[in-house]
Amino acid sequence: MPQGEYVYPDALFECGKPDLREEGPSDTLLNPVAVYEATSPSSIRYDSGPKRDVYAATPSIQEIVLVHLDAPRIDRYVRFEGGWRWEATVGMGPVLRTMDVDVPLDAIYADAEFAEET
Repeated sequence: MPQGEYVYPDALFECGKPDLREEGPSDTLLNPVAVYEATSPSSIRYDSGPKRDVYAATPSIQEIVLVHLDAPRIDRYVRFEGGWRWEATVGMGPVLRTMDVDVPLDAIYADAEFAEET
């Protein structure tokens, strides 16, 4: 994490030995590989802006995944040499590929109910 900035994802994936912050509470993992955020209309600006920027500045993080709660849509950012690549997965049929695992969006949104679009 960038010095002094800590944010907490809704879920994360870590490989290898956990590196925990030594000062204060030891519940801060410093070396996650992938982070996942469930975003709502009220949190999307923060989750996809300042919070994503903190994740992007964390060298260990290779994937940032934003799961939208108001529609079947997932935004995935993947680190590559020199930057980040963005991709969107939309609808109930597609598959999200994350950390070398395929996850059907129908499984992610199995019990979700979305508001009708007008």
